[in-house]
Amino acid sequence: MIDVHAHFIPPAVLDWVRGHADASDARWEQRDPAKAPFLTVGGKWAFELKPAFYDADLFLAEQARAGVRHSLVSPVPQLFLYDAEPALTCELARLYNDELIAWHRERPDRLSGLATLPLNAPELAARELERVCDAGLRGAIIGPGCGDRLLSDPAFAPVWETADQLEAVLFLHPLLS
Repeated sequence: MIDVHAHFIPPAVLDWVRGHADASDARWEQRDPAKAPFLTVGGKWAFELKPAFYDADLFLAEQARAGVRHSLVSPVPQLFLYDAEPALTCELARLYNDELIAWHRERPDRLSGLATLPLNAPELAARELERVCDAGLRGAIIGPGCGDRLLSDPAFAPVWETADQLEAVLFLHPLLS
């Protein structure tokens, strides 16, 4: 079995989020002492930060227990940071993508990956897509738009053109309000 929709947060990314908690508006809440804390980003999109989201060995063990032999891992949509300043979004996207590239290279038998792109800077998003595909990722996971711009906005043309040229996967993930 192949899992084509699996999210993972590398520990270095969590460290970055903790170090940029004010800028990314990230908060951890312990809602139930018997459960993992919840992470809320941007004042919305809270989710339980279970260890399998960030512990690589546990992630792979749980996937194997479920009968999954290969996972297409991607960033969690909560960390797309489309509402942040483009420089911050680009910084996190590059770190997240580099971490997924490294993990994929360690375990190509078990993992493929999708990147996150700084859609709030479409030209930079197109360049990042080219970079990550050259490094071995299959494409990117993106939200249905950025701010008040839908993906049909002409500003996103560089992303579509680059994806088409590279034959890259663009996985459209809904964002929660």
